[in-house]
Amino acid sequence: MLAAVAAVWMARERMSAASLRGAVLGVALAGSCAVAGMALTAWSMGREHAVFLAALVGGILGRLAVFGAVLACVGLRAAGTIDTTATAAAMLASYLVFQVLELYLVLLRARSKGAR
Repeated sequence: MLAAVAAVWMARERMSAASLRGAVLGVALAGSCAVAGMALTAWSMGREHAVFLAALVGGILGRLAVFGAVLACVGLRAAGTIDTTATAAAMLASYLVFQVLELYLVLLRARSKGAR
């Protein structure tokens, strides 16, 4: 998450104020949702398979629902002060990176438990 914030910070010279606010909002929201999703996945790792899958899929779908709601709010209420396109691009890019990281950690933990 710090790398994404650093990338947005380095690109701030080439962005408008509304785009910068949108990018920061997108990265911060995707990062906080990723932390919540990883915590939910870590909680469900020792439980039954159905509970684990429900937590994993529920976390993914929950994040996408939150992202959609935030984009609707930004588009309808803060269209002049926050750039909707920058928000969507930052959320999508951060979401994909964090989703790959989460799946990697799940596979890594599953592999370490299977090796025992």
